[in-house]
Order: sequence, then C-alpha cells, then structure tokens
Amino acid sequence: PPVAEVAAYSRLAGYALLVVVTSGVVRTIDELDGWSGIAKALDTPYGTTLAIKVALVIVLISLGAINRLRAIPRLTDGSPMLARVVGVEVVTAIAILGLTATLTGLPPNPPASRLSTPTPAAAVTTVEGSDFATTVHVALDVGPGAPGANTYDLRVDDFDSGVPVAADGVTLRFEAIGRPDLASSVDLLQGMDGMGSMVDHWTGDGTELSVPGPWTVTATITTGSEATEVAMGLSIEPADQQVDVVAQDGLPTIVTFTSPDGRQLQYYADPGVTGPNQLHLTAFDGEGQELALADATIIATQAGGAPQVLDTTRFSPGHFVANTTMAPGRWHIDVLATTGDGGALTGAYDQTIGQE
Repeated sequence: PPVAEVAAYSRLAGYALLVVVTSGVVRTIDELDGWSGIAKALDTPYGTTLAIKVALVIVLISLGAINRLRAIPRLTDGSPMLARVVGVEVVTAIAILGLTATLTGLPPNPPASRLSTPTPAAAVTTVEGSDFATTVHVALDVGPGAPGANTYDLRVDDFDSGVPVAADGVTLRFEAIGRPDLASSVDLLQGMDGMGSMVDHWTGDGTELSVPGPWTVTATITTGSEATEVAMGLSIEPADQQVDVVAQDGLPTIVTFTSPDGRQLQYYADPGVTGPNQLHLTAFDGEGQELALADATIIATQAGGAPQVLDTTRFSPGHFVANTTMAPGRWHIDVLATTGDGGALTGAYDQTIGQE
C-alpha cells in the first residue's frame, strides 16, 4: 500500500486512541470515586479485570508506536513487518473487547451508596423500658457499650409523673439472646453526689456484657416487699469490625460484616419493603469462599418493640434464611453465627423498611 496513505491512517488511529483512553480514564475515576477508590478496587474482581485491560491497552499503544516509527517506513523496502504487527494488534484488540464485555457484568464500587467504615464503639449506649403494668419507666446508660468492661447508670421514674422512684434496691440481669449459656447479674448501688447525698441514679460496673450481639437486660426494682421487672433489649456492637453497605435501586440492600481475621457475614432482606420478607445470612472465609456454619441466628427488633428471634432454615452449608413480616419504619438487625470450629461471627445493622 502507498506509504503516505498508511501514515495518514496511522495518525488518525492515534488521535482516536487518545480520545478512547482519555474518556476511559475519566469514566473509571468517576465510577470508582476517585484515585483512592481505584486503589481499593484492585482487590476486587472488577479491579483485577480492569488492570488486565489497562495492561493490554498499553501493549496495543506500544504496537501502534512500532508501526508508526518502524514498520511504515520499511514499506518501501517490501518489509512484511507491518502485516505481522497488525496481526498482533488485532488479537490484542479482540482480547480488550472481551475484557470490556466482562467488566459490564461486574459491579464497581458504588460511590454514593457504599459505606465502608469501621464500626466505632459508642461512648454511651442508652436503652429504655417500662414494666408491663406501666408503673415505672427506666433508662439505662451503658458505657462504652462494647464487649468487656462497662459501667451502668440507671434512672427509675414513675411512669405517669416522671418523678424519681425511691427504690430500696436495683439488680440488672443480663442474658445473651441465642446464647443461653451467657447469663449473669449485678447489684447496682445508689449514686452519690459531690456532697455525699443520695441521688436518683443507680450505678455499677462489670464485664457481664462479654460478647458482641443482642442482649436482654432486665432491671429488678425492689421497693419494700414489692419487686418490679423491666426488660430491655441491648445490642453490643463488635469491636474493630468493618461494615460495608451496598444499596442499588430495585435490589435488596446487602450488608457485609468483616471481622479483623477477614471472615465475613453477609446479610440482606428480600425484598426489603413492607410486608413478607426473607432474611438471608451467609458466611464467608478470608478467601471469599462460603464458610460452613454450625448454626445461625437472626434477631429483628422494630423500633420501640421487643427483639424477635427468628426461626432460621439452612439453605446451604454457610447460608441460612428466615421468614418474617416487616412493618414500615426502623428496624435493628442482629446476626450471630457459630462456625464449624466453634468460632463466633456477629454483626448489627439498623435498617429502614419503606413502603413498596
């Protein structure tokens, strides 16, 4: 072919390639939420596929440069170099198209709907409740609200008037939901102010909340010969746990709890709107493979309601499901799983259920 025509085509191809590469870089930065998102994505199937595609694009650019600088000038000498390099270019371009098709089926990190942050322990967790006859109202502050040592500060008021109740003694009983072997109690002492006078707070401390997950805390208030019980639900968040939330329109919100050792629990409610729902819980090992479980528990608590320990059914070795009906509003979900080696995995998530 005429050298001038081939050289003109080569220049046009170079400009087109520059446009394609520039638009690709801009789109990648946008989809992965900046350069930091690109670095994080390298550990995902999407990022690995993208890295291979970028490497092949660099190869394709290098082949184009070889054609431009060496093969085309040799056409006048009848060199077959151009045809050989073009053949390699075609094969490389086909591979790039295949990787592009693969990328369309892999989800990038959604920048707006994905949250990936360690779950910090709350400075103080407050729970409230009243007895069945609605005679007293109690508010319990637990600090720091994490597994291990905690302080307790309880206030007891008359349900109707809000006036502090002159109790003779207060005891807290702790029971881990789904773990009947974990139960203990502590007697609280009436608090003192700076002048040495009694105040309307009952305080104590201890390590009763030894593991993360949902607990039932029952306050027994003794006044004379009468005892009043108030049961409250309390969720202790796992320490040093990463929580990933992926929300996509028309699909269930997927919540992944990652432990420091890399093992994960993945939870979602299907369809995640008012009415009948199927709650899914799946465990994965550090390599992303399904992790066999001995058992699993899902506890759903609607705001202002009592915890519901749902009946779970095994779907596969590491996958359990539970059926329930969810009313609109805010729900607190606790998930617990026991692995085959006796290890425990837990997670907690606040989910808002909307109208369909």
